[in-house]
Amino acid sequence: MGVALDIIKKLEIKEFDWKASGEHEIGLIAEEVEKIYPEAVWYKDGQVEGLKCLPLIALAIKAIQEMRSEQSEKNGKAAPREPNR
Repeated sequence: MGVALDIIKKLEIKEFDWKASGEHEIGLIAEEVEKIYPEAVWYKDGQVEGLKCLPLIALAIKAIQEMRSEQSEKNGKAAPREPNR
């Protein structure tokens, strides 16, 4: 299994209510993500402040690519080459 896919599997989607507004939301908890994938967390005054979306998107794309490659290997086919840009 690929590294990105391993990380994605460890991330847990949670339902929570914001303390300030009481608004209900579904997503990731920054403090939990920090333990698994600290590159996706931003800090303010040394404290976890929130999540950075771009590293999470890149991680998800990489995990999809890994899954695609693994599936191709299981089917006995070489994974299609990515286009050069």
